[in-house]
Amino acid sequence: MNLPYFREQFKYNHWANKATLKSMEAAKKLPEKTLVLLAHIGAAERIWRTRIQDLNSSHISVWPKQDLEECRKIATQNQQGWQNWLDDIDEDVLTSEITYHNSKGDIFESKVFDILTHVIIHGGYHRGQIASLLRQNKETPAITDYIFYKRQL
Repeated sequence: MNLPYFREQFKYNHWANKATLKSMEAAKKLPEKTLVLLAHIGAAERIWRTRIQDLNSSHISVWPKQDLEECRKIATQNQQGWQNWLDDIDEDVLTSEITYHNSKGDIFESKVFDILTHVIIHGGYHRGQIASLLRQNKETPAITDYIFYKRQL
């Protein structure tokens, strides 16, 4: 694992979040659960970045209530935050361990590269749920597969 890899993964993650937002905005009838999931993706990204930066994340709601515009704003802030952080660290930070409190207050230690991998996979998992909910409601979900992203570059 190296910094260029994670920089690319977070660019993809932001692209996929934006594509998901666009598909949700285009929906005639947006299932409420999709908005809950999208807000959670943004909150989780912010929480993990805060933890990695050794800041207190206890004030950030894991399941915030947000509208699409707030989700868009958070997605942009998250991308800028992750990009800045990834641009400012050295490669050895990826293998370092951090200690943090989860949302229940329990203490854990994790390697930074494991956390970064988790953030990317977590977002993909919930974007898949959003796509499924949209499809069940006869709406058109975004195609957010990584290879589709790479083909558009």
